[in-house]
Amino acid sequence: WTDPHKLRKQVAFLEANPDYGLSYSDVHIISETGAPVHGDEHEQLRPYYASGEVFLNLLGGNFINNSTTVVRRDLLRDHVIDTDRQYYIHDYLMWLHVSLRAKVHFLPEPTTAYRKHSGGVTNSEEKARYNGKKLQAALFGILRDFDRLNKRPLKKKKKKYLFRKMLSLLYR
Repeated sequence: WTDPHKLRKQVAFLEANPDYGLSYSDVHIISETGAPVHGDEHEQLRPYYASGEVFLNLLGGNFINNSTTVVRRDLLRDHVIDTDRQYYIHDYLMWLHVSLRAKVHFLPEPTTAYRKHSGGVTNSEEKARYNGKKLQAALFGILRDFDRLNKRPLKKKKKKYLFRKMLSLLYR
């Protein structure tokens, strides 16, 4: 954590806003030596940062950095974590689970540093395929939960997006 008040800010927001279940922030990306890294994939995610009802946004891809989050514990009670440690999307599935049940808050300031290691997690094609299969399997349950939990009518554009996501799952 790079902001000594990170936790205080996020917990205060969640306490003042009971309809929000998760708070996350921006992140500094640094190298092994601590030097800032620019032009990295995290910079491409910043336009997707959002607050409020972000479930459908998250279906498009994970934009929440794990080290920046604070989550209400009660929203995780019914979340089942797959014990298979061969894939790297545990946090993404958790954010989808939480965003189905509560609003999400974005704190628009970097509160942590994410260190990129040269020998870190490699994104081989095999791992990417495996992550895709795990996500595909989990999305059926997540979309079923969305259907069960969502009480608001969707706008035509969001319905079309959700329909395409479901067709894509069925096709695969």
